[in-house]
This record gives sequence, C-alpha cells and structure tokens, in this order.
Amino acid sequence: TVALFVSSLYAALIRLVVSGDPVDGIQTVVFVSLTILPTISILPALMNDEEGILRFLRMIALVSVVWIGAAAIQFVVRRSVLTMGGGGLRFQGMLANPQHAAVFLAVCSTVCAYLSANDSKLRWKPLWVVLTAVNVVLVLWTGSRTGLLMTTIGMASIFYARLGQAVLAVPVLGVVFIVAFQIISSVAPDAFNLGEYAKRGDTRSAAWVTLFNQFLENPIMGVGAAEDAAYSENSYLAALASYGIGMGLLLLIFTFVSLGMVLRLFRSKQYLSRRQKSLADLYIGYMAMHFAGAMFEGFLHARVGAMLSFFMLFSCIGARLINIASANHLEMEHGTGPGPDEEGYEGEPGYDDYGDPLTDSSPRS
Repeated sequence: TVALFVSSLYAALIRLVVSGDPVDGIQTVVFVSLTILPTISILPALMNDEEGILRFLRMIALVSVVWIGAAAIQFVVRRSVLTMGGGGLRFQGMLANPQHAAVFLAVCSTVCAYLSANDSKLRWKPLWVVLTAVNVVLVLWTGSRTGLLMTTIGMASIFYARLGQAVLAVPVLGVVFIVAFQIISSVAPDAFNLGEYAKRGDTRSAAWVTLFNQFLENPIMGVGAAEDAAYSENSYLAALASYGIGMGLLLLIFTFVSLGMVLRLFRSKQYLSRRQKSLADLYIGYMAMHFAGAMFEGFLHARVGAMLSFFMLFSCIGARLINIASANHLEMEHGTGPGPDEEGYEGEPGYDDYGDPLTDSSPRS
C-alpha cells in the first residue's frame, strides 16, 4: 500500500510538470493524501482479529447488494444505460463500461462465495449464496473475458483445498444461478450471447502496440495523464504511456512487493488455524485476480476506482494474517500456545470461534 501511495504521488508530479497546471497536481496530491493515508492508518486497527476481517468482507458483499439494487432501479427507470452503447448486449450496470463492471463483480462474487462457505454467522449464508450466483450471472452478462478469468481464479482459490465444501455448495449455487440466469434472460433476451466471448477475437494486441509506441514518443514523462493515453488495456503499458519510465519502474516494485507478501503468507500458512488458512487462500486468490486483471485493464495506476479500494483492503488483510502467523509461531516456539495440529488449536475451549490462540488481539505492525 505504501508503494501504491508513492506511485500515486509520482503520477501527481508528472501531471503537474506536463500540464503546467499547479491546481491539477495539487488536487491529485490532496486527493491521494486524504484517501490512501487515512485508509492504511485505520484499516489495520479495525482488523485486529478474524471477525474484524470478516466484517470488511461482509461490507464488500453488502456493497454489491446496493450496487445490484441500484442497477435494478435503473432497469425500471431507463434500462438502455445499463448496457454498452445504449442497448448493446454487454452489461455495464452503474459503471462506465462492461470491463469496469466485470472486474468489480468478479471481486464481489469471489468474496460472496467465500462468505457462503466460511462466514461464522450462519443466518447470513443464504444471502451470500444468492449474491454469489447473481454476481456470477452479471459477470457473464458483461461479456468480459477478463472478468470471467478473474472470477475463475477467485473461485479456485476458495475451493481448491476444500473439495468437500465445493461438492455441497455447487448444487445450491447451481440452482440459484439457473434461476437468476432465467430471470435476466426473460427481461433481456439478448443478454447471454456467449458466442460473443470467442467472436471478438484478439482485442488487446493492437492496443498494446499503440501504448508502447506512445511510450517511445515520450519515455521520460509520457503524455502526463492516464486519460490521455490511447488505451488502457494493460496497466503496465498504460502507465508507461501515461507517466513514463519512472511510473513503469514503480509499478514493477509495487508488483514484486505484493508478490513478496503473497509468498511470505504462503510460507506462514502452517502456523494458521483452519479459518485463518481460508482467509489466507482468499487473500492469495485476490492478489492473483488483481494482477491477472491488470494485464488486460489499466487499473493499477488509477487515481480512483473500485480496484484501488479493494487492493488497500486486501493488503491490510494479508498484513494482519502475516502478523497472526508470526505471533502463533513465536508462541509455539516458546511453548505458550498449541500448534496447528495440537488439541485446542481449532476452536476448542479456551480459544475463540476461529481457533486463534492469541489472547492479545491488539494490532501488530
């Protein structure tokens, strides 16, 4: 998240230099400072245990409820704006285009699927099951191959180690999916022309070449703003075209730091309880989704957007899980707590509902 903050400040500097407009650069610095800094300061303190993490995941799921509700209202009021081109086949909902909607819905469907299988509040699970199916149907309606790829990665990260849960969940999700599919098909008969996925062919190569050529025209400063780049079909090339070689290097650092976090948590999973491991799988899956999607969409260096908020949230989740694993490891070494395979570690008396042996729930940095 710190790397994200630095890259945002660098973008503000380039905008200031290239545009020559001090107001534009200052506005970007103020906006970044008032959004990213408070977020990275407050979120870790609110995630002092697994229940704190689950509250934020439920928040994401409930945001999708509001988003879907707003789209349903818009369908009644003026349905043409919900699809690309004022009546095309591809759903864009309350966002600017189908690609933006797809990446947003991919994360929401993954989080809802996780909650369907792992939420501690059983009364919420029927809602999460319905939301998972509806969000996946909407991903298909967007016609976005990027969104479908991200959704597939997210679902695999949740269920790959829990085939038993998948076997139980798939029939229920399948029924709800079919119902949602039929409802949307009845009100929008052309919504699911799945042949469009293949018919569109290669829509990226030409855009990538154009972005790279735009970067070569001004490799130091770029064009000075993301919206001035010719395309946004690849985060790294769009960053180079928009802000030059410096932003490209910052995004590479940002990517490798994120990869380092993923590897560190993966190695530490042995010191986590069952519920904590499932959260770690979700975090790793989200990071895979995020950077896979970034190869086809330019959201890594965006000033605003849902993926920016999601990334900050999941970064804090990953950091918290690493802290928990480190604390569990230390307790095991000093003999003050049970190990992962010992009696009492996963939910026995004396431990919380998630099997976390920590007694000090204060956030660790």
